[in-house]
Amino acid sequence: MINKNNQKLSKLGYGTSTFVAGKLNPQCNSEQGLAALNYAVENGIHVIHSNHSLYTQWGVKEVLKKNPVQNTITHLIKLKIKEMDKLNQIDSEIMLNCESLGSSEIILQFEFSDKNLATKENIKRLDDFLTTTMSNRYRSLLYIENANIFELAMQYSNIQGWAAKFNVQERWLLPYLNKGLLDDKILITFSPFCGNKINAKDSLQKLLKEIGYKNGTDDIYQYMLAFCLSFSEINTCVTSMGNIEHVKSDIMVANRCAQGYYDSINMEMFERIR
Repeated sequence: MINKNNQKLSKLGYGTSTFVAGKLNPQCNSEQGLAALNYAVENGIHVIHSNHSLYTQWGVKEVLKKNPVQNTITHLIKLKIKEMDKLNQIDSEIMLNCESLGSSEIILQFEFSDKNLATKENIKRLDDFLTTTMSNRYRSLLYIENANIFELAMQYSNIQGWAAKFNVQERWLLPYLNKGLLDDKILITFSPFCGNKINAKDSLQKLLKEIGYKNGTDDIYQYMLAFCLSFSEINTCVTSMGNIEHVKSDIMVANRCAQGYYDSINMEMFERIR
């Protein structure tokens, strides 16, 4: 769902990852998480990433049933493939997710639970499965961990898009973004603030200093997010927002991106690291 007034804001996705799971769980004090999610959807974030196993979908449903924007929400659902011989069980997993969310408007994100499963043969089996059972019902993405798997997966037409980590530290997607190789595929990215935040922050501080950035570095994570939002090929950048202040900060970055606030810095960063 595109917010035509700010397409940078429309790229933001709300991730109910492990970080947020403790704040969106019926067995704990979830007020902070519910408030953050409610603020997010009321202020233009209309993609929510979840999966049934984290027990966060209760919170998503709780927020949306009271919110008039519920019909504009796109649900991105993670489904882990543990055994190729059990692909036929995916339908029941989808039903569980839809019931938990109270919505059947979903995009499926398939992920091999073991990287050793991500072979050419298994990717083809998934593609064949999507051809026969899913192609007319849901949009289906595949989570990709590296360029080798990406090259294999790009050969198959029923995988409609990709999901991958992408940030200033994990940049293997850059050549594909630069060369326009994604065609009309959907691209969802995760972890804009990097897995190893300390190293990433140090690296980015050094880079900003090299290119003459004069301001302080308290907003270093804002530049990490702005970097990811700057690529037109990325449809959605999912980030975990555990409280309202975090949501406000991410929305501010998206608004600044739309105004060109980070343009010169991002171009310099891009030239240095591509």
